[in-house]
Amino acid sequence: FLMDFLEFLIHQQKKHFSFRGLLQKQYTKADVVVTFLACLELIKIGRLAVKQEGTFRDIHLDWNEECTTTITREDMEQYD
Repeated sequence: FLMDFLEFLIHQQKKHFSFRGLLQKQYTKADVVVTFLACLELIKIGRLAVKQEGTFRDIHLDWNEECTTTITREDMEQYD
């Protein structure tokens, strides 16, 4: 499920989006957790850059077009 969501994020057309916007499309607690983990993984490998203008403000995510690091299903086994 996590790998599927990562692939969805990677293949979407938006270059800039908000974390809150991603969460609005999630309906269960499990969906929220998967969204959070997917974003953390993409941040960890440098595919996403993060900005937040202040405490409790929305988190803005931007794709790092220069990053060529990929994620494999084997990488995601740590979350099973």
